[in-house]
Amino acid sequence: MNEIEKRIDKMIKRSEVILNAGKQTNEEWLDTLSTVEKAKAIALQSRGLRLPYNADEASINHIAREWEKWLKEKHEH
Repeated sequence: MNEIEKRIDKMIKRSEVILNAGKQTNEEWLDTLSTVEKAKAIALQSRGLRLPYNADEASINHIAREWEKWLKEKHEH
């Protein structure tokens, strides 16, 4: 895919986001973001979460379940 095709694809994805506002899940919305935008979104969602380096498996699974629930929620713009 050349640069112009990439730009067009990105514009189409952005248009779909606007048209589907309130209809898509956080997971669907996250899929429309660039890597940098995904990192920022996750960082914003993670603010306040402090998982210790030596966290046990139960703690890690709990956090993963919380993220999974968030991903399945309707995205609020």
